Amino acid sequence: MDRVLVVDDEPGIRSLMARWSESFGCLVSSAASAEQAIDELARTPCAVAVCDIALPGHAGLWLAREVRERYPDVPVVIATPRQ
Repeated sequence: MDRVLVVDDEPGIRSLMARWSESFGCLVSSAASAEQAIDELARTPCAVAVCDIALPGHAGLWLAREVRERYPDVPVVIATPRQ
């Protein structure tokens, strides 16, 4: 079963994305920041990371670069709400 890492600082969005991923049969890990996401990836491998572009501390683009360098087989999808 594939694992998805959902990264968003807003608990409601993070929960929504987790439930959506679970509806496709995926296991879900979550993080509220880029730093937490890196820690989570070190503990629990995942098939894909879905992250918000605007995160506290390091932004989603920073996270995408870090994941590409550290975990080159893990694709990162950057999603952000329309404003």
